[in-house]
Formats: sequence, structure tokens, C-alpha cells
Amino acid sequence: MDLFSRFIVLRAFPNKAAPTVAKEIVSIFSLFGYPAIISHDNGNEFSSQLLESIAANAQIEQCLSLPYTPYGNSACEAAVKSAKAIIIKMLDGCAENWDLYLDGTAGEAPNHEYLVRWKGFDASWDTWEIASNFDSKEPIKLYWSRQGATNNDSSNKRKRAPKSVNKRKVATREERSTKRFARLINKRRPTDTTTP
Repeated sequence: MDLFSRFIVLRAFPNKAAPTVAKEIVSIFSLFGYPAIISHDNGNEFSSQLLESIAANAQIEQCLSLPYTPYGNSACEAAVKSAKAIIIKMLDGCAENWDLYLDGTAGEAPNHEYLVRWKGFDASWDTWEIASNFDSKEPIKLYWSRQGATNNDSSNKRKRAPKSVNKRKVATREERSTKRFARLINKRRPTDTTTP
């Protein structure tokens, strides 16, 4: 992932061995040019002598993100998360050829199709059209605004959990403060030592 442009390149690797990763990285660099800095999580596939020699020969500085800290490499982690979600959605339950869907997920606009009911024709003439086939974007905006309106419906709002009942009879903060206040008041009152 290029951090400046947020351009994503996805590749399917048969394994995470250093030669395999090095071959793909050199292939990507040959297409787009060599970067000044590479940031990675110091995995075994990135910290090999092969990749270090490639980086040294190409004069590429290597920066390491903190281990076990996904926030340090958050842009790439978010890109991986969205790419995985897109691939899973595109697979539609068939997980055999997931690598064939990589090219369609990296940085492309959503390819929504809209069911068009043609004026003056019955439902048998309905067609699915992509957004670029519309003369105006107003019907698409209207469609998405209606979708948003249904998502904001009160029936879909998250319902709050009922208040928990204190079954152990442990005093709440309010009860403790009330008792403490009562003790302070009782300490201030003068005690009557005379007996009738």
C-alpha cells in the first residue's frame, strides 16, 4: 500500500517464504518504481537477508512498526480488513478460488447495479443497469437516501439493556454517600448527656 495515495496492490502468495515475497515485491517495484521507504512489521519474510540486500541495493530505507501493535501500521491493516471483506462478499460461499478475486478488490469503485423499471412497460422489461448508464444521478441519490432512511428507522435502533438488579445487596455509590453524609451530620450534632 502506498501511504501517500492509498493505492493498494494485492498479490496471492503460495507461501510466506522470503524468496516468494522478494520476487513479488521486486515485481511490484518494477511496475510502479522503487520507493524511498518500506514499512513492515518485521515478519520473518521481511527480515531475511535476501530482502535486506534488495533494499540495500535499491537504497530503500526500512522502517519497522511495533510488534503486536496493529495501530502502528493502521492504514495497511485497514486496507487488509476491507480487502478481506470484499473478497469474502464476492466469493459468496465458494472459498476455492479466492485468489482470482484479488484484482477486482484493490481500489476500485463499488460496482452497484440498479433495477430499472422502464416507464410504459411491464415488469418483464425491467433491466439491471450500472450507474454510468443513467443520464442523471438524481435517481441514484434518491435510492441511496431512501436506503439511509430505512437504516435510521426507529425499529432498527439498538435497544438498551435493562438495568441490572443488585442481587447481592451491595450498597450502591448513592447509598454509600447518603450513609456517609448521615454519619457526618450525626457527628456534628451535640449529644445530650443529661437523663430525665
